[in-house]
Amino acid sequence: MSLINRMPSLVVSAALIASMDTPASVEAAASVTQPQESTAPHADLREVCRRADQQLQDMLGFMAHIDGTRGVIDVTFDIEGERIQNVRISNGPAAYCQATKRAVYRLECSATGAGRQSVRMQVAFLGQEGAR
Repeated sequence: MSLINRMPSLVVSAALIASMDTPASVEAAASVTQPQESTAPHADLREVCRRADQQLQDMLGFMAHIDGTRGVIDVTFDIEGERIQNVRISNGPAAYCQATKRAVYRLECSATGAGRQSVRMQVAFLGQEGAR
């Protein structure tokens, strides 16, 4: 089996993190609730960042596979047009915080014509046990 086939997968959903029956060691869930830190209206991650699933997997999957630490990181950010701003990371393993923040800033998103919106999500690192 190639290394690519053993890479953990990332699942982004518009719901709270729930146990899933898919192989994963990195999982993300997006909530459409408005973060308290921002006064911008909320946005659905899947609507403004359509490729977030694959992009986050590409940027964080290998790190999660190698490190194997388990934990959940809370992420909030604002988006205006195609520009991601004010990425805030809280909780979770320190080993993943900076990489997650960089990955969020690199997401390809577009909220054109909607003004500034706020997105809240959680990224769960399920460790080696999560990969099958």
